[in-house]
Amino acid sequence: LLWTGSSPPADSQSDDEAALPYDSRAVLVEALHGTHALLAYFALTNADALLARIVLSPHDSGVYAAGLIVTKACLFLPQFVTAVAFPDLAQARDTRTRRIAALLIAALGAGVIAGTWLLPDLALAFVGGSEYSDVRNLLPLFALEGSVFALLQLLLYDSLARRDLIITVGLWTALAVA
Repeated sequence: LLWTGSSPPADSQSDDEAALPYDSRAVLVEALHGTHALLAYFALTNADALLARIVLSPHDSGVYAAGLIVTKACLFLPQFVTAVAFPDLAQARDTRTRRIAALLIAALGAGVIAGTWLLPDLALAFVGGSEYSDVRNLLPLFALEGSVFALLQLLLYDSLARRDLIITVGLWTALAVA
């Protein structure tokens, strides 16, 4: 439960902790804005899978879904970078943390893109084997998509850390355009 008074009860504070007022309405509003932004991101990063199921034949939809395994791997692979950088993003006034995190995510993405291009048979085994050979030459593009989504996730978390809510509008706009 959140304390709604002007300061937390005296017995709940440690000596090292400054007295901070808790405003339950502000916390709720921030939580709703963050949830809304994450929903927009989730919708954007999963819209292609839903559309593929509707627009493509069952076979092509399955092949596309196999490629999406690489997309999701590239999205989730650098997630630790965003998680580790988030506290610094919330407190840092300079862009150093943001730049380093973006470079690390881009480097991981570039490595996977190069790996799927140089070792397409290994990447194909990762997504389901020779049954999905139709997607073999497109796997670097799926890796690129996932890497872009990972960078977008960093930008989203950076915006949430700074309490900049305009990114939500951008995500919904991108979904509408897509």
